[in-house]
Amino acid sequence: MDETKPVPRWIAELKVWEVLLWLAVGLVLLGSLLGFLGGWFWLFDLFSHFRWQYVLMLLAVGLVAGVTRRKWLGLAVVPPLAINVVLVLPLWWGGAPQAMEGAADEAGRLRVIQFNVLKHNAQKAAALAWVAEQQADVVVLQEVDDAWIAAAEAGLPGYVKLNNAVARDDNFGMAMFVGSAREVRGAALHWDPARVPRLEAEVLVRGRWVRVLGVHALPPVGAAYAQGRSDQLVALTERIPANSGPVVVVGDLNATPWSAPYIRLIAETGLRNAAAGRGPAGTWPSGFGRWLGIPLDHVLLGPGLVAANHRVGPALSSDHRPVVVDVVVPAPSAAGVDSEE
Repeated sequence: MDETKPVPRWIAELKVWEVLLWLAVGLVLLGSLLGFLGGWFWLFDLFSHFRWQYVLMLLAVGLVAGVTRRKWLGLAVVPPLAINVVLVLPLWWGGAPQAMEGAADEAGRLRVIQFNVLKHNAQKAAALAWVAEQQADVVVLQEVDDAWIAAAEAGLPGYVKLNNAVARDDNFGMAMFVGSAREVRGAALHWDPARVPRLEAEVLVRGRWVRVLGVHALPPVGAAYAQGRSDQLVALTERIPANSGPVVVVGDLNATPWSAPYIRLIAETGLRNAAAGRGPAGTWPSGFGRWLGIPLDHVLLGPGLVAANHRVGPALSSDHRPVVVDVVVPAPSAAGVDSEE
């Protein structure tokens, strides 16, 4: 006699869409937990990049659960949602303190653009026209080859290309352009452990020399590249010792604020992300926009510097969106230092 145990009623009554939603919640919870283990295994770190997307997905599932009165599904959403909400709160809170009154005038402002242009971008002129319209003081471009360098020199007539630019046929060329009205010194080229260039220069702002570092970290598409990226960010940490003066790091770090190598960089240098407190700032992939993309492109500020503005630019036929930041450099007296002129 067949005495097959009957399927529990609650399972028998599950609909396909419910099963899919339960599966989504389970996968998001798994990804949320694995993201904390990125310091031990590179593959786990990939799950850390999607904290904001996890929040959006869980909110959508919770909404469906509420409308359809699926109590247990709604309760299942709470733990992973709570984990990720705590982690994304700095997107709205935790930004730099309010800039002091009058500090954001033209004399004390350093406008910086970070832009991974995409080496094979066929719309170079249009992209550079947008860059020129922003009237930035410093422009850092990644993925430049000889064609991009030539196009930038023609398309940015009010700028000087620093002599530390490196044109490469792979995706790791980089160039730094400085507005001709700015005084600059110490343009230098350094090589990261992964043999990727890192550019440095000092720009005079309100009587103080501000050190600007241009960075392009390797994408973590495998164990070797992930280790290379970590080594690059460690080397960057060593270039920013304590009390080294005002510093701005501009780059495509191929890491989000929840990634283990990024967290170590911030913890050991005291740098602050100019995007903090201003909402999602996704830059990749460009077609997803700032609200759905992930933030790989950053402007990081050393102690004493404040971001008066942070903007994610439009998609300009690159897979990355540009970032524009107005950095406020306090006067030497306000910063507690003497003029360096």
